[in-house]
Amino acid sequence: KKEMKKLSQLPQSEFYEALKSQVLIWSGKYCGPRYHGSGSPLFMARGVVNGSPRDFTMMLWDSTRTREYNNYCLGRKDVIVINDDISHGGLSGAKVIKSETKIPFTSL
Repeated sequence: KKEMKKLSQLPQSEFYEALKSQVLIWSGKYCGPRYHGSGSPLFMARGVVNGSPRDFTMMLWDSTRTREYNNYCLGRKDVIVINDDISHGGLSGAKVIKSETKIPFTSL
């Protein structure tokens, strides 16, 4: 909270430059209706990703690259690939994935 408050007082160009060198992370709890997993903590992050939108999309689409951006991922695999136009330069894709994630700051 303190870091975001400090950064929010910077001019917009300096704020953007600061986000290139650090990632802001917030955590909290879900306050809506109870369901399976709703007791787990929530995390939100803000930062700047260097690279083109296409490169970023390719990184997120490729299940073998998950550890590049998610240190808590224990594994992710494609279960069913319905449409893979993204890998061939297209703009759309759909797949079902299975992912296991260690919840940060917990023993879960």
